[in-house]
Amino acid sequence: MKDHAHNQPVVTVHYAQSLDGQIATCTGDSRWISSPATLTYAHALRAENQAVLVGVGTIIADDPRLTLRLVRGEQPRRVVLDSALRIPLGSMVLNDSAKASTVLITTPRASAERIVRLCAKGVDVVVVEESDDGKVCLASALECLSSFGIERVLVEGGNQTITSFLRAGLVSRLAICIAPLLIGKGVGAVGDLGVVRLAQAIRFQTAQWIPAGPDLIFEGKL
Repeated sequence: MKDHAHNQPVVTVHYAQSLDGQIATCTGDSRWISSPATLTYAHALRAENQAVLVGVGTIIADDPRLTLRLVRGEQPRRVVLDSALRIPLGSMVLNDSAKASTVLITTPRASAERIVRLCAKGVDVVVVEESDDGKVCLASALECLSSFGIERVLVEGGNQTITSFLRAGLVSRLAICIAPLLIGKGVGAVGDLGVVRLAQAIRFQTAQWIPAGPDLIFEGKL
């Protein structure tokens, strides 16, 4: 269901984390925190959505395909937020357009030459306004996706992108796969949300816990 009041798609945030809330080690290693059962669940979430969205940092760190492989369904459109078009030209999301289409959402800081080179690779490049911190304005990005006919978006990372969507109040549903392992110092799933009192904490209208192999899945609607 689309948010007609703001002309924006419904957003689900999904990530896999350790028991102590880390999505990667201090070196960025994150493959694979979750078990085969929760990896299949993650692909089922992709199948439910019309787009899967990440920040460019995730592309640079992990070079994911962001395609549907473990379950059947229509391939979601791949969306990358990249305010200055730093995405490597050899990234898998730019070089397997036969599997799924890719949209890069950037800002006026991106060079015209870079836009031309990326469009030549068969991807869609859309320029939207910047946020106050110089990144892609999330509300504008969602309105852009709505213009593509996208009503459901799955946000998969990374930490800054997850945090930005939560802090902006743009998330309708949260799905967390929790693996029975401890990492200690690493990359936290969620950064500063501006919460200084418990009364400001994000709370859920509904919540459920689902066993999946050795892991536990939390699903909640905000």
